[in-house]
Amino acid sequence: MSKKLSLCRCWRSETFPLCDGSHNAYNEEYNDNVGPVNIEWDNDSEEYNESKTLAEPDIQSMNASTELSSLEMIDSNGSGDNGSHTSSHSNDDSNLF
Repeated sequence: MSKKLSLCRCWRSETFPLCDGSHNAYNEEYNDNVGPVNIEWDNDSEEYNESKTLAEPDIQSMNASTELSSLEMIDSNGSGDNGSHTSSHSNDDSNLF
């Protein structure tokens, strides 16, 4: 016995993330050929009931803030800024809503 899933790739499905066939109307209207990704698991496979959040990750995460802070800042005229740029942006978020 296997488990079959059709996952939406057109982002128009009413049952997202599962495909509901909405890509057919999109393809007709925009002359495209997007369709679902079809996945099938065999009950005997180790991954059948395993969540990706519990599985061992294939890629290493990086500390983005450390990586970004090591980059040289470039100002609007293209010259390097040694990171001493001060922003006039206020941290007051009270006017956002």
